[in-house]
Amino acid sequence: VSPEIMGRIAAQTAKQIFHQKVREAEQDNVLHQYSQQRGEIVMGRVSKFEGDTIVVDLNNRVEGIIPRDQRIRGENYKPGDTIRCLIYDVKKVG
Repeated sequence: VSPEIMGRIAAQTAKQIFHQKVREAEQDNVLHQYSQQRGEIVMGRVSKFEGDTIVVDLNNRVEGIIPRDQRIRGENYKPGDTIRCLIYDVKKVG
């Protein structure tokens, strides 16, 4: 469709929809990639704590969580620590 035919608001809406579809496709691609890696061990960096849950940054776009009952007793972690994690399950959240 020619930009001259569409108004400014319609063009802006089309641009937003296009960007949203691209983001969704990227998320689906990452979800598929990590679904293929179930049962594998990957490296990650502890980014923060949410209560008793550790949030691990697996790459710039993906976070993993380690619940308290899945941690090794006696091991203490702090933000910035590099750890190895088992990919147990993959979910699309948020």
